[in-house]
Amino acid sequence: MSDDLLVSGGGSISVGTPGLFAHARLLENLERELRECALALEGRESAVRSRALAGTSASAARAEDAIDDASEHLRAAATKSGALSAALRLTADAYGMTESTLQRLARSAASEVGIGLGFLSTTVGLLLIPGILSVLAGGASAYLLIAAISPTAASGVRKAGVDWLNENKVILSDPRFVQLVRLAVMSADDFGGGALRLPTPVIRLFGDEGLGLLGLDTSAATIASAAGLVGLARETPVAVRATAIGASTPATGLADRASRVPRGSAQVRIDRHVRKGGPDRFEVYLGGTIDFSLAATDEPWDMTSNLGAIAGADAGAYRAVTEALQAAGVRSDSEIVVTGYSQGGLLGSMLAASGDYDVRGLYTLGAPVGQVPVPGEIPWVAIEHTDDIVPAVGGTWSSSDPVLVRREAFSDKAPDPEFAVPAHQLSHYRHTAELADAAGEGRLVQVTEAFSRSMRGADRVESTWYEANRLPG
Repeated sequence: MSDDLLVSGGGSISVGTPGLFAHARLLENLERELRECALALEGRESAVRSRALAGTSASAARAEDAIDDASEHLRAAATKSGALSAALRLTADAYGMTESTLQRLARSAASEVGIGLGFLSTTVGLLLIPGILSVLAGGASAYLLIAAISPTAASGVRKAGVDWLNENKVILSDPRFVQLVRLAVMSADDFGGGALRLPTPVIRLFGDEGLGLLGLDTSAATIASAAGLVGLARETPVAVRATAIGASTPATGLADRASRVPRGSAQVRIDRHVRKGGPDRFEVYLGGTIDFSLAATDEPWDMTSNLGAIAGADAGAYRAVTEALQAAGVRSDSEIVVTGYSQGGLLGSMLAASGDYDVRGLYTLGAPVGQVPVPGEIPWVAIEHTDDIVPAVGGTWSSSDPVLVRREAFSDKAPDPEFAVPAHQLSHYRHTAELADAAGEGRLVQVTEAFSRSMRGADRVESTWYEANRLPG
């Protein structure tokens, strides 16, 4: 796997690798040190000059000339170091501006395509629907006939279909396909407007490129409503209970926080930082999706909660998190730092965007959060793999500006065959977090220090794990 990181955002247009920014800092330091050396030499020169004028040293004049030459070379080297540093930073700025421009153009093109396809769908779709239904009916009839004649043959047909999906699932890990999905979800509202035959200026006015009244959230709400008509994606009450309690230590970095994300039946972990003479502070860790079915079971970390959260509507998992926070003693004025993976990152960003909590830091891994409007004053690190389709379904980064760390998890080898979306595995995100800790990039250092600063001064740390379940009805 490639260990190359690309760091962007955080209030800066610069986009580059940590190595690029590190070299720029080294050159800046070198420039400063060279100028200090030149000043020190020039200070010595005055003493040599006084001796030369007094005639006490025959070599003093030559020493003065040598000092002049050395000082001149030092200042020239300092100037070149400063110019190289500036060039590196200009390169990062130019890359950032180019990337931003290309993203805007891609979003605009995707919007136009979505509107066009929407207009076509109402005409061409009506012509194709009878044929599609005939093909589906014919295929189903053929399968049922095969099953009636030979169950073994029917099993072979199913196996062939599964094998085909497994052989071709590598496309899900192609960064180009991932980017296509990101643009497609952003143009879903444009497609809908075109299908309704709304005027193009109206679609643009109310869509993501305009007032933003229609977008990914409205598309997700439409899908959730349609699923609800057939008994799917229906929300239920939830119940939360503490399952384990133990002593812990303060988190020390991005990798350490990623290692604390819950992965068992408990979906929430809350570390209470107890301080004598001061209010308690809390670190909250939220796990990823457990049930990928739209049919509600007893698991609230499911696709129903994903749809509800993206739609900005009621989500069982979000209610479960708020109940766990209340049980842990978190108040509206309690300082908290939130770490979330996948759906947990989506829930964490919703906590930060809600304004109901004093969120002092947000850290998301592989989360579909591009459209969540998190306030800019909240320090935020977002890690995503460019070959992970899950963050892409959250759309483009147009509502917030975190310090964004990107990496292609499988740039130099084939993805893990046992997973449908291998780059989304938490183990790979933990490795990327380790690389981010080791990078020493300025923006990352600043944000992670803000996380730790919020939690300093604890006399002890108590960890509690919470498990949430859906209730009938």
